[in-house]
Amino acid sequence: MAEADEVKVQSDENDEAAPATKHQKAFAARRKFLRQALAVTSSVALAEFLPTVLLKAASPGQAQCPPVTDLKEVTRIGEITRNGNNLQAVLRVVDGERTVPTSIKTSVKQRLRYYVGHNPADLSQSWPPKDQPAPAPPGPTAPGPTLRCSIGDNVQITFLNQVNVANFPDSLANGEYGKAEGCDELRVPGNKNFYPATDKFPNCLHASSAANIHFHGTHVTPSTTGDNVLVNIWPSTTVLEKDVQQAFQQTFEECETRHIPQRWEDLPLSWRMYQERLIKEYDSTAPYVGPGATPNGRGLPEYLRLWPQDVEAIAHGAWPPYYVGSYPYCFKIPKYEEEPHHPAPTPSGSAVLPLEKAHRGLKMGQAPGTHWYHSHKHGSTAINMFNGLSGAFIIEDNSLTGYDGALKAFYAKSGGNLDQVVLVFQQIVDDPNLLRPVPQKRPLLVNGQFTPYVKMQPGQVQLWRMVNATVSAPIAIQFNLCPTTSGLANTPPQFKQIAQDGVQYAFANYNKPENGTKPINMAPANRADILVQAPTQPGLYVVGTPAAPLLFIQVEGPRMSMGFPRSEAEFPPMPRFLNDIPESDIRLQRRIVYGWDKNRTVAGRNADGSSPQFTIDREQFSDGVVNQVMLLDTAEEWTIYNETTIAHPFHIHVNPFQIVEVFDPNNMQVPLRIVSDAMAMEAAVKKYGNTKKVVVGPPIWYDNFAIPIAKT
Repeated sequence: MAEADEVKVQSDENDEAAPATKHQKAFAARRKFLRQALAVTSSVALAEFLPTVLLKAASPGQAQCPPVTDLKEVTRIGEITRNGNNLQAVLRVVDGERTVPTSIKTSVKQRLRYYVGHNPADLSQSWPPKDQPAPAPPGPTAPGPTLRCSIGDNVQITFLNQVNVANFPDSLANGEYGKAEGCDELRVPGNKNFYPATDKFPNCLHASSAANIHFHGTHVTPSTTGDNVLVNIWPSTTVLEKDVQQAFQQTFEECETRHIPQRWEDLPLSWRMYQERLIKEYDSTAPYVGPGATPNGRGLPEYLRLWPQDVEAIAHGAWPPYYVGSYPYCFKIPKYEEEPHHPAPTPSGSAVLPLEKAHRGLKMGQAPGTHWYHSHKHGSTAINMFNGLSGAFIIEDNSLTGYDGALKAFYAKSGGNLDQVVLVFQQIVDDPNLLRPVPQKRPLLVNGQFTPYVKMQPGQVQLWRMVNATVSAPIAIQFNLCPTTSGLANTPPQFKQIAQDGVQYAFANYNKPENGTKPINMAPANRADILVQAPTQPGLYVVGTPAAPLLFIQVEGPRMSMGFPRSEAEFPPMPRFLNDIPESDIRLQRRIVYGWDKNRTVAGRNADGSSPQFTIDREQFSDGVVNQVMLLDTAEEWTIYNETTIAHPFHIHVNPFQIVEVFDPNNMQVPLRIVSDAMAMEAAVKKYGNTKKVVVGPPIWYDNFAIPIAKT
């Protein structure tokens, strides 16, 4: 993506060992998680790192927290939940004027594309709520509805793109207008090519009114009607839910009882014919003023038409890439079943696993936890994320030993319910800065609000499910007091992190002394689950710092007697498929290099106005090209080098990964190697000597990791 902010990642490690070699100037991250937290800072840093200590009376020049009367209670985003074993939702992309807060008391109006949704089996589950009066336009900005289901459920989503493209000129493909090769364009005085400058299609900003959905963190198929980010759904204001309801219901039933579609012919004939008509209609009526244009300026030339590209894909047995107005998403959240230790013998003497207890060949199941969804159209992901096209996706395991079931059981024994608070952090602007000669401010919002407060009772424990759905804002979660002139000191809220990126902690990591004493650092796309306990003294507390707050906690009401799990028996057990990846299982090692155009040393535009050309292994993205091929049911160790000054996120769709080694050349002298136990540590120390610092994990799973920048 051409959009790039200078985001730097620093490590808490300050080892003073042998000087870094020239080769170590690029970051090395291996596929297992570093236990030590990474301290995230940037030119747009939102919270400085301060120790969690008792604050005394505020000095005259010290930052003050605002009165709680100036703040708003955090919006609880509406949820769409499962019906039986099915998560059924209608999710629409629409557009309109939104009110975007820029401070506690100020806001701006912007025309944005955003999600609305409802449960077709229960219309009370609608977002925005249908049972409340609609606010006068422009309405408030907010994430999409929170989706909530359980492992083993079937996900059935009717997706409709109903954006009025007339409100977003040139937001499909500018090739239709005979301009360049399809990139968005911006001209400013003195520069007729401010954008795309040196960007080339398809690796440029383009087609931002097209859409799809990426189910970030799900362990499901990345093809056909699954977590498929290669489909492009063109907008249509005339395609309605009722137009596709019957065909999609047929598709959903097939997905549930048989299998998800594998080929175009597996979809209902009625919808295939409907799509063919809509796409051909678009091809023949879309505006075009380039070479060979018709007198009325309508109708695309053959090389720009969508339907011939679909036909070619279908002829080769591939999944067609283009659709108009609607798309069915259906897949099953895989549930891993443990094999019984002693299968019952059959009359013939052979042991057979009961079907309901066999894992059915799964080597890995879906990790229950906090995941999320967002638009992932190549060429417009940043624009759509800045518009707010994202939302939380909660996948639960409510079995007695499951992540959710075990937590609920622990708090039920103590006589209290565990209230869950879903917090989605977003930056909302109507365009990324590459399409503006003067950069916009990017306010950090929490559930669409500017520094709202969460209400808690004294001593109460809540489960906060946090999603960093920003494009470029690293976030530091820390809890502090609000300074007062009274001189009274109190303890700040206490916390314990229990999951990272939708994958739960092992008890050994949860129980480490530093958990709850250091800030939780979330790069864009990271998630974190934390247990938060309110102080016993009522009042206002700050998440972040008084000078740079993210949100607040207002403590009031009757006192509650709650606490954190203290023993392994009280904490959710780790599923077997989330055990450590043994080094003996590593079949192959790969070297991946994140880079950019030759001779570039800093982010942003060069003197000639050119923007960075990002590469992986010296190549830009090319549609239809497979760069890495893995053998099924094998483990590999990848070393990721970052030669840029951008902290690029590393994210593999479908699978989480572990990190076994990290090196930040700007803050560390030697790489940090993470091993699973004392025996592995002894072997690693013998192998690496003083060239690496070796520590014992256990490892934590990630599905998104910000790669530290090259030496500056």
